[in-house]
Amino acid sequence: MKTLLIPIDFSENSLVAAHYALGLIAPLGIQRLILYHGDMADSTMNNQVLQDLDGVRGQLNAVNQIEITCVADNERLADGVAALTSEHDVSLLVMGITGRNKVGQRLVGSNVFHVSESVDVPVLVVPAKTVFKKIELIALALPIIENLKNHVPHEQIHALIAKLNAGLMVVNFGRGEDKTPKPILYAGLMDMFDMFDELAPSYHFPTGPDTADGIARFATDNHAQLLISIAGKSGLLQRIIKSSVTEKLAYRAAIPLMIYRSLGKNRRQPH
Repeated sequence: MKTLLIPIDFSENSLVAAHYALGLIAPLGIQRLILYHGDMADSTMNNQVLQDLDGVRGQLNAVNQIEITCVADNERLADGVAALTSEHDVSLLVMGITGRNKVGQRLVGSNVFHVSESVDVPVLVVPAKTVFKKIELIALALPIIENLKNHVPHEQIHALIAKLNAGLMVVNFGRGEDKTPKPILYAGLMDMFDMFDELAPSYHFPTGPDTADGIARFATDNHAQLLISIAGKSGLLQRIIKSSVTEKLAYRAAIPLMIYRSLGKNRRQPH
């Protein structure tokens, strides 16, 4: 993981995300940051925006000296991010967010999920006013579904946890009485254990009426510094792996949320 891409719309939330990203430089071995502003209606503003981005670069370099590239264009945000991710071999996208429909959301925060669906790299969503804390404990939300192992990018998650040297809690949230057929239940549990047992995690199976609220509350109550979710297209997978639940998680979680895309049927485990 060498390059981080950070969309900047100059809102407080996007700047908070940029400063949070500085805390990841050492543990993840980051060598470069790209600050990006896109979706400009007037391309003649390019020079002014680049000057403003350069001001943000100066703020960040005052805290941590690292190579920072500034890019501004009039592409739609999702399209621009996707192009830069491919062109520069970006490993992680970092974006700020605040509560839905609140003042300060602006361009970046309101487009987090459009952007996350346009790239194959993980997206780290940083809540408003978040200050970086050493990541010592991670909560990973997983469903119990058929062929779970074929959908979860577990090798990527292993690599992240190893670099952070963090502990792991695997969380499967249930809503009332579980009606999952027993063969799928047993197979899903076996996949879960097979993927992560070597990390010696703790396994948790809380229940409640709302999946997103329950997971967000569990992560906070158990003092995790990072929450990981797997997002897939609606209808492809069940429960937590649906993008709609992941979106709710990002708005409700009090800690940063790392969104990994489901491997799906036609995607391979990244190396």
